Amino acid sequence: MHVEDGWDTTVGVAKLFWGVTESRHLVDIINQTDLLEEIDQEQKLGQPMINLNLTRDYGTFSLFVLPYFREQRYENRQGRLRFALPIDTDQAHYDSARGARHTDVAVRWYHNQGNWDIGLAHFRGTSREAAFDFDLNNPAEPTLVPRYDMINQTGLEIQYTADAWLLKLETITRAGHGDRFTAVTTGVEYTLFDIMKSGADLGLISEYNYDGRDVNPTVAPPVPYDSDLFFALRLSMNDTHSSSVLAGILQDMAGGATFVNVEASRRFAQDWTVELQGRFFMDAAPDDFVFYGYHQDSYAQLRL
Repeated sequence: MHVEDGWDTTVGVAKLFWGVTESRHLVDIINQTDLLEEIDQEQKLGQPMINLNLTRDYGTFSLFVLPYFREQRYENRQGRLRFALPIDTDQAHYDSARGARHTDVAVRWYHNQGNWDIGLAHFRGTSREAAFDFDLNNPAEPTLVPRYDMINQTGLEIQYTADAWLLKLETITRAGHGDRFTAVTTGVEYTLFDIMKSGADLGLISEYNYDGRDVNPTVAPPVPYDSDLFFALRLSMNDTHSSSVLAGILQDMAGGATFVNVEASRRFAQDWTVELQGRFFMDAAPDDFVFYGYHQDSYAQLRL
């Protein structure tokens, strides 16, 4: 990284985050999602890049040149959590003749003005999400083959802060996966500060997800967010142990599936942290391409 007055540049591998909503990060497109680590799309792979940022009074302008693409990683036949059909990543193919070597480009403007945080970005290049072709060479054991299409995506993120309220919006429009489609995640977060003078804060989150893409996984990458409601509680104890709890429920209004997620952590001693995580998948229909693959994979785990 090199920093000067009014501009900076980065050459190398980096992780960035764009977005404001909790249940889904629509506009966060630079880095590949690491589905082997977590299915919540929070874990990312580093992205090789050349990045230039120009900082002005009216916002920060960013240019990204991305010379190499990293494919999504999936669980194998014995792994959890996995799709209903096995995925053959060895046969993955690309819309671009240059494959993973295609140079992708993104530009972004971001500005914080008073109570407003606004970001506007455009990406042109290899989709970070894979669509799937069916390999029926062995009819007794069909497999899915990832296909990475070329896309153009424009994304907008807005957050407005009003005392204890956060009003949030992320929306994209994308071309390259069948017909151009729009997706939206929007909602509110309200924080109760210093509950009963305990020092703890409780955040109440409500969001709605809509995605207008083609539901055929051979046309567009499958997602569970076609029309979903999300509710969550975020408790921060603000103590010396960094104790916190996040519990949320995602309800598919179209297909009926329910996903419950619980995360809690607390540090003890000086170098130890105990973490509790539970993920529960319920009422997924056989035609639910994403959640039905997980319908027997609910779990809870405790780790240090």
